[in-house]
Amino acid sequence: MRLILALLLVLSACGSPTANGEAPDASASSDLDAGATSDGGSSAPDAGGTSTDAGALTDAGAGGQFRVETTNVTTTFQAVWGSSTDNVYAVGFGGTAVRWNGSAFSPETVPATSSALVAITGTGPDDIWMTGTTQALFHKTAAGWSSKTDFATSSSQYGLLAFSASDIFAVGQSGTGHRYNGTSWSPLDTGATLWLRTVWGAAPNDVWIGGLGGTLRHWTGQSAVTVDPGVTGGLYGIWGSSASDIWAACGGGDILHYTTSAGWKPVSPKPTTQNLHAIWGSSASSVWAVGNAGTILHNDGSGWAQYPSPTTEDLWGLFGVGGEVWAVGAKGTAVHLRP
Repeated sequence: MRLILALLLVLSACGSPTANGEAPDASASSDLDAGATSDGGSSAPDAGGTSTDAGALTDAGAGGQFRVETTNVTTTFQAVWGSSTDNVYAVGFGGTAVRWNGSAFSPETVPATSSALVAITGTGPDDIWMTGTTQALFHKTAAGWSSKTDFATSSSQYGLLAFSASDIFAVGQSGTGHRYNGTSWSPLDTGATLWLRTVWGAAPNDVWIGGLGGTLRHWTGQSAVTVDPGVTGGLYGIWGSSASDIWAACGGGDILHYTTSAGWKPVSPKPTTQNLHAIWGSSASSVWAVGNAGTILHNDGSGWAQYPSPTTEDLWGLFGVGGEVWAVGAKGTAVHLRP
């Protein structure tokens, strides 16, 4: 009953941002461990923001139209990831997981859990990781899905980044971080105390970590350096085309851009005032961001613009593979762009 109550409160909060477009931060561990998304930001930070996306990274440019795909799910999806155009997973509240086979979604059999599944990534069809609230951790191999209890702390992890099968980062609750070496998970000192929601890197010694309250850390291989992003709202998604061209999606519609010459700078004017929950791109000239009220934004290299959306539901997860783009969100929504 407490879990259901928490989820209802969360969905209500996400639809009622404050005057600046971002719902207030919440730092109570009981809220997040109950599956809450707290401050209107994403519990599924940069779900597909790995540096080694397993599928062919064909350019996912604009030009087509997103369409709504039937999922037969009514709960909220938090994250999406795929190894190919016919192997895409969407995961969310109540341990929900579905798989797209290239033409339709079907339920994915995963270990039973009441946790909200909030992040998913992998290096291939038989090496996929999912994390969730209440310290949930699942791994898929050729033998199928299994539940793991490998995290060195009892904190839930909300962001995943896979460089290889033997080098995976996880970040989450109360600033905690972990790193997988192919055998076991070890603590990663992020230096943060607020909830971390997203992680992306160009290399294992060049990793960016974002979270609530303008939290931004740069992992250099030995330590996590504190960086001022120029905003005080949450950073919910990070993705880059290279080490010198990185984007972040934030609460209140802020989008940040990083270059080695200028550092992190907010985009002005904002392309939206809606909370943005995820960001992903296939190249420097094709970057996408999604957020509340069905918001879809696209940057073709010349600037950010609204892109036609077939839904008004909040969108929480974003990923692309093989020239296709997926966004998932509230009420089992999954929208799909094909070349």
